[in-house]
Formats: sequence, C-alpha cells, structure tokens
Amino acid sequence: MLAAAILGIGAASPASAKAEPVMLEPSSKWNVDFGEEKCRLVRVFGEGENRHVLFFEQWGPKASFGFTASGRGFDRFRANKPVSVRFFRDQEPMETQPFMGTIASFGEAIIYSKLALEEPNQGQKLGILHQLNTARASFAEFVEFKQRNRSVTFKTGELGEAFKVLNQCTQSLISDWGVDVEKHKSATKAVKWTNEQAIGQRLVETYPRAALRKGEQGIMRMRLKIDETGKMTDCVINQTTINKSLKSPACREMAKAEFEPALDANGLPMASYYLTAITYKVND
Repeated sequence: MLAAAILGIGAASPASAKAEPVMLEPSSKWNVDFGEEKCRLVRVFGEGENRHVLFFEQWGPKASFGFTASGRGFDRFRANKPVSVRFFRDQEPMETQPFMGTIASFGEAIIYSKLALEEPNQGQKLGILHQLNTARASFAEFVEFKQRNRSVTFKTGELGEAFKVLNQCTQSLISDWGVDVEKHKSATKAVKWTNEQAIGQRLVETYPRAALRKGEQGIMRMRLKIDETGKMTDCVINQTTINKSLKSPACREMAKAEFEPALDANGLPMASYYLTAITYKVND
C-alpha cells in the first residue's frame, strides 16, 4: 500500500471513567453486493438508536479486506488514537490506526484501508489469485474494537461462509475486467512493480494542494491492467472515502511505472492486473 503522507488529526481526550462495553447482536442477515467496481459484505447489528453496521469490502482477489464499522458505540472514539481489533477469544489484539468518518443513518465510523483476520496474514492462493482464508474465518467469534477504556463488539459468529461468497465475487469481478481467471489459477508469477519506491515518492510529492489546504484525507484504490510486455494499458481509481477536493494524480504518475509481467503455467508472459491502495493523510 502506498502512503501519500503520514499524519494524523485530532486532539487527545481527557481520561474518564471506564465506559460500559457495547455488545451488539445481529439484526439482519449478511448481504453481498456484486458491484461493478467492488464486492461488499454488509450486516446490521442492534436495534433502534443502537443500530450499527459492518462492511467488508474488496476490490479484487486479496487475502485482506477493506473494513468499516459504524454506529453510536464509536461516538467517543478519537481520531489519531490506536484501536485494538480481534476476531477470536484467544487472539492477541491487533493494534491498528484507522481513519475516522461518518456513515449516513449510523453515525461515527472507523475505516480501514486494509485489514486481515490476523497478522501475519495467512491467506489462500489459487495460482497467483490471493483469497480470503475461509478455513480460518470459520473460527471467528466476533469483531471487537477497543480504544482506551471503550469497547464495541459485533457478535458475528463464524465468517467462513460469508468470506467464501466474497471470494466468488472477486473472481467474478476480475473476469468482468477481461482477466482470464482460469489461467491465473495456474499461473506461476504475479505482476511485479519494479520502481515502486520512486513512483511512491512522486505520489507523496503530488498530494493535491486543494485537499491539503482543507485537511482532506482519504483512501483510494488503484487498479492497473498490465499486458504481456509489462506495459500498463489501463488505470482506474476508485475512492473508498468521499472528498470534494481530493482528486488523485496517481494514474498520471503511473504512466512512468515499470512492471515485470505475470507468467502463466508454462512460464510464459501473460496479460494480468495489479491492485494497490493509496492513503492520503495530513499532518498537523
């Protein structure tokens, strides 16, 4: 993932008495959206004013996912403060640094560009297609968020079947891009970006000035098509977060990117794709 500047906005809050933990039962079934640009898994928890929502999102086959949780339980969570996350009772909590935002009808939200069930990530692969680890996900019990003396827990139960549907969705998604899915399942090497450091530095230097002045931050997904010679033939930017002034110049800069092409089952170059995320953050 490319970080286009590293910073944080938000003031520290005074210490307060330990808050009551928020425990949320599901109030809907899992719903999957096979969208044109992404796959989204959604479930609502709680009732009335205590309604919360979870989103798992993917923009292509990955062992990780974008992740958003929203509701009143996050009203006292603070930006630029670490949040611990876990999915299993015996799991060591993962220390994370999410974005803060809002979701219509639900309220305050914590937003992740990239998260996995555990670190180090133990995904599955079919050839060069990364997938969510459904076997590990079947042991999930909940999603628990903690920040200092506050905690919010979504009682999801096992996630194996839900993640299996997401894996199916992402394969359908890349097929719609014109990617040969079956060929990728037996491929021996994925696309490799060889001058990532140099282009990444350019992206840092070209942070959109209008967005910088307004302190706008955001997460964007970049999808590239790479032909059998290693040349980029298409670039698409999808905004994960909505901002008025934050228009990424990433596709313009990626015209200078260099790649080694993917290799098929016989070790021959083949057309493929490359996915990455760009995180724009502003420092105080």
